[in-house]
Amino acid sequence: MFESVQLRRLVLLLYVLAVGRVVCIYHPELQGLQFDEVVNGEKHALVHWYVPFCGHCREFRPEFELLGKTFEDSGNVVVIRINGRKYSGLSKRYKVNAYPTVMWFEKGKRTTEFSDEIEDVSHLRTARALASFIKSRSGANVALPKSQTNVVRLDEKHFKGVVLNEAADVLVCFFPPEGKNHQKTRELFSKLADLYADEDYVTMASVQCTKNESICETHGVRSLPLLLWFGRESKSKPEIYVGLLNTKYLTSYVNKKSGSDISEAGHIVERGGLVDEYNVLIERFLGATEASREEILKQMKGMREQFQGRKKLNSEYYV
Repeated sequence: MFESVQLRRLVLLLYVLAVGRVVCIYHPELQGLQFDEVVNGEKHALVHWYVPFCGHCREFRPEFELLGKTFEDSGNVVVIRINGRKYSGLSKRYKVNAYPTVMWFEKGKRTTEFSDEIEDVSHLRTARALASFIKSRSGANVALPKSQTNVVRLDEKHFKGVVLNEAADVLVCFFPPEGKNHQKTRELFSKLADLYADEDYVTMASVQCTKNESICETHGVRSLPLLLWFGRESKSKPEIYVGLLNTKYLTSYVNKKSGSDISEAGHIVERGGLVDEYNVLIERFLGATEASREEILKQMKGMREQFQGRKKLNSEYYV
């Protein structure tokens, strides 16, 4: 029996090292044991707790599986699904009282029971929202597979998880029912989403108001279509877009709000990638002594910690 257990532990460990992903743990004699070996602080871990009879869990499963496939080649992140009913002892250890529950375990912090070191991210219910969160925390450079549209269609279940994600700016287009009258607006918004598809910090989402009346009422949507900007630092106070509905004005608006550098043609704008706050420091750096240069670099790194979104990403190319 002991040799059998040891062999299974070895097989699991080799599997995790090979693909960085565990789908489910089904061995009752190893209850909790495999979990402790995988979620051991050596990698970041995202854990989805579910029960078979949970309707929300079944709806969430395709999103989580897409996320798992996306990160399976990431050597820095482990994505796990745990049957909370079958492994109730493990669920109690981590105080899982509702399903689905999604927890984030930070690399370098080994936690064998529930603590403040563990972050509950159950409000993130889409692969895109979770991927954005993981990238912001781990730096994993992966992208979700392309879908037919890069517009994230929201409903009452997923609205908060996507829109209130503090790792991304979100532009939401509130649409009337499908119809020819607003087809051009739909096509325009879809094109806009395609332009920003590779921008990890920007999400384009849509809500059909006739199917999600409570969302539209909550945000005071009276006329359609309507665009609301939910900035990373102003989630509770979205801004109404009042410009013209064309790619030129919309890309200019999104760039200004998010710090992105995308042109209406899908290219990088002329000054794209530049961080204006660094200009004076760079001039000083070019004429400085070796010792002074070290101080300037230290100052630039300190400034980088204060940047957000695309500007922070661009600043990493400097220092």
